[in-house]
Amino acid sequence: MERLTIRQTDFTYTDTSSRYPVLFALLAAVAAALLCLSLAGPAVADDDDDDGGEFVPRQVVVKFKPGTTNASVVAFNKKFRTRTLQVLPGVEKIYLVGARAGVNPARLASQMRNDARVLYAEPNFRAGSPEGSRRHNARPGGTPTPSPEATQYRNQYAVSNLNLAEAHQTSRGAGAVVAVIDTGVQLGHREFAGKMVAGYDFVGNDSGPYDVGDGRDNDFDGVKDEMVGHGTHVAGIVALAAPEAKIMPIRALDTEGRGTTFGIAKAIKFATRRGADVVNLSLGSSRNTELLGDLIGDDDDDAGPTVFVAAAGNDANQVLQFPAAEDGAIAVASVDDQKKKSDFSNFGGWVTVAAPGTDIYAPFPTSRYAMWSGTSMATPFVAGQAALIKSARPGADAACVKGFVEQTRDPLTTSDPTHGAMLGGYADFVESVDQASNATVQCTSNDD
Repeated sequence: MERLTIRQTDFTYTDTSSRYPVLFALLAAVAAALLCLSLAGPAVADDDDDDGGEFVPRQVVVKFKPGTTNASVVAFNKKFRTRTLQVLPGVEKIYLVGARAGVNPARLASQMRNDARVLYAEPNFRAGSPEGSRRHNARPGGTPTPSPEATQYRNQYAVSNLNLAEAHQTSRGAGAVVAVIDTGVQLGHREFAGKMVAGYDFVGNDSGPYDVGDGRDNDFDGVKDEMVGHGTHVAGIVALAAPEAKIMPIRALDTEGRGTTFGIAKAIKFATRRGADVVNLSLGSSRNTELLGDLIGDDDDDAGPTVFVAAAGNDANQVLQFPAAEDGAIAVASVDDQKKKSDFSNFGGWVTVAAPGTDIYAPFPTSRYAMWSGTSMATPFVAGQAALIKSARPGADAACVKGFVEQTRDPLTTSDPTHGAMLGGYADFVESVDQASNATVQCTSNDD
């Protein structure tokens, strides 16, 4: 709440109560009533409820129907007593609007959906890195320990389990660009030399998507900057899987690994409009959002051939995570060195594929390496696989790349009889790249 400071020169006060006793009695009664209302607090109908922190207070995402004019948007804002905060770049008319204090965004969005100008309206949901949850941090490997040692990075079990050396004989990802939407990247890490293309920081709103902390416990869980290094680690796994692919670092998550669907949407737009072939999304939420589904789906004019690879989540259950569960995305679960489901990994019939995600060693700030576990670590392996496929089959669209990933998966039922069939299958880099490089093999997808 803003504090109002009144200076003596702001007004001149004259005591006139003796002249107008009835008027001042009435004013006193009104003041008393207002005081009672202020003590009672706002009415329930105007409670500024953020649903336990699942969406941003006083913000709603609105997509208007094609042909809606700027004047009509102005009239819409006047009707709902909102104001335009931001507009998503692109052919769609997607707006982030701000509501009055005390307005419930979910309730307001429900009212907006009845307006003839609106295709959809929803709160600006919160999303974040799965490893940032308290449940995951309580598990071993939830907090990485940095080390200057680089040898383990190239010689870890994931390299041999995925047969990266053999796959790289056919494709190393040359010509492909992988956007890493995360907490930023340590751009000067030696593992990224010559690998970076221009990105952006949508948290700080500048051109430097650096993976650095601010020294504060912004989510009040007792740990400062707990997700610093997450984006660097993820980008390092992409570089390991597709060593000649370029990486586009985009920061959409803060130092605690938190972001919003509108912020992630801006990052996605940045990536697709600047030619990213693959977008790595080691983030998510259990809240289904039409906004991200809209951008990742086949009907987005700007997305074109972009492949979206997203983390299945770390809740050890079958609850769908978004955007991983979107039809257009590749949802990635995590397995260990024995190709068994990582204890934290989500699973289910909606999962596309599994990759190593337990005890993964990768670059970490500042100019070090660290071991981390999570579906966020499994996801960039598959993003790298997609880059290898895109390099081997230039011009392949997202459905084609997903098809090569799907049709070459290795069954996991033998190594993991309990969950194997619900992890999609193990990513086969060699076979998928071989098929992609063979012009006689047609593109297919389970989505077709």
